[in-house]
Amino acid sequence: MDRLQSKITFTRYNDAGVVISNIVMDFVNDIMIDTSFETLTDKARITIPRNLTFNGKAIATETDSVFNRGDSVKIEAGYFPNIRRVFTGYITKPHSQTPIVLDCEDEMFQLKQKTFTFPLEYTTITKDKNGGLLKTPKKSYREIDLDELIDAIKTAVDVDLTVKNIAKVESLGHIRFSDVTPAQALEYLQDNYGIYSYFVYDEDNDEQILNIGLASDASDTNNVPFVFEERIIKENMEYVKSEEMNLKIVCISFNSQTNEKSRKQAGASDGETRTFHYLNLTADECQAHADNMLTEWRYDGYRGDFETFGEPYIRHGDVAELTSLQYPEKDGNYQVVSVERKFGMGGYRQIIELGRKI
Repeated sequence: MDRLQSKITFTRYNDAGVVISNIVMDFVNDIMIDTSFETLTDKARITIPRNLTFNGKAIATETDSVFNRGDSVKIEAGYFPNIRRVFTGYITKPHSQTPIVLDCEDEMFQLKQKTFTFPLEYTTITKDKNGGLLKTPKKSYREIDLDELIDAIKTAVDVDLTVKNIAKVESLGHIRFSDVTPAQALEYLQDNYGIYSYFVYDEDNDEQILNIGLASDASDTNNVPFVFEERIIKENMEYVKSEEMNLKIVCISFNSQTNEKSRKQAGASDGETRTFHYLNLTADECQAHADNMLTEWRYDGYRGDFETFGEPYIRHGDVAELTSLQYPEKDGNYQVVSVERKFGMGGYRQIIELGRKI
């Protein structure tokens, strides 16, 4: 039987960035990690026995806790001897209870600590379109592009930030971010432009990289095989025929010159809604995209999630290759929307949520 192994490292730094404490644990009650490109922030919850001690004192007291908000967290887990980094982040809330629970967020936590305003430059408009004087002059902010916004975000945070921009976006239009956190700005991009942002771990360079652009990076996407009769422990999936799907596709295009939006849809008016964002499409082009996406998303295949072992390891954005020895007609490849990892006394499991069929 494969032997489980874990290593959790907690590090605290002073204001000068010098390490003032470092705790390494190879045993906890449970670890739960939620990752998804749809939620901006990956989260972890670590449950630790309260009776553990560190340097001769209890690891948590009401007045002097070993763990504090902002402490760095690194979680490694796997089947011996293959142990890998599965989470990097910070403690956001330590709970002094029995057992001790530590809520954590990934590097996005650092992008929630300070606010910024961009752009700062503006022109003052004193006349309306007909040349008449406005009672109250208006401020007009210039058109910005995504690279400019990324540079502003880098300046706003106090940590080294490596960004990989994989979005094919030339202009964001005449918009302004006023007194918002970098995380809020990234969330705005996702909600209004369909530009996703999430951190990924680069093993080669041992660093966290902020991916901005697509739900998955094709240059870094893995295809991971799962056989129903061998690796899938439990499933919460439904096999649906395309003609049975009640689906509505909404396509929204943002005009970077006028700051106006065009909204078109295809499919059932009361169906499950999936929304896609584009830039500078005409109304006809927007409708064509909606029709094409309806065809792409209406397929014979699975909806839902399944539970498997901790290996083979898979991430959101990867492709799950599902095969069945008994029912080969149900084979298919699916984009992974989210992965929930559970590690502890009950073993090592992954719950994988499927997205569209590839």
